[in-house]
Amino acid sequence: MNAQPDNLLLLQLKRGDLHALEAVYRRFQPVLLAKAVFMMRDHATAADLVQGLFIEFWEKQLYQQIEDNLGGYLYRALHNRCLNALKAQQTQHERIAGYHEQYTDYDDAPDVEIGLEKGAIARLMDQLPPQKREVLTLVVLEDRKYQEAADIMGISVNTIKTHLRLALQQLREQVKNQRRSPDNGEENVLG
Repeated sequence: MNAQPDNLLLLQLKRGDLHALEAVYRRFQPVLLAKAVFMMRDHATAADLVQGLFIEFWEKQLYQQIEDNLGGYLYRALHNRCLNALKAQQTQHERIAGYHEQYTDYDDAPDVEIGLEKGAIARLMDQLPPQKREVLTLVVLEDRKYQEAADIMGISVNTIKTHLRLALQQLREQVKNQRRSPDNGEENVLG
């Protein structure tokens, strides 16, 4: 099967031809995925970003904006998506580090710093009970107000505050335990 030229694919896309989208996906997905994996250093995240790009490309009819250079448009759009995702990851890391610093009990944990490798925070959060993890996600990572988190979860604001305090305390303990015993035979999640 011969590959169609980009301008013909663009014309078919603008007519709403779903087969043209499939052809664009088959042609550009491998190189876009390679680019995303290179930037994100994580295959699953990269695949999600590429998939999301194609979904948005079709649903929002972004192809209507393109006059020529379909590949260039997709490549640039993915590049921007990856940069935004990296910025969001950095913001999450900074928020958690800020909350950690704010809630660290300095009397029994002298300057425990958060120097976690990529993905370590997520692994530590996965060890939290589901409600505590959800509260931490809503309040810390998504920066929602206590009342908003309480409304989403259907619990009181005081319960939200309690879950948050306990979740941060548990994360702090996990970090301290990792610092104390890096050669305990388990994977050390700290960088």
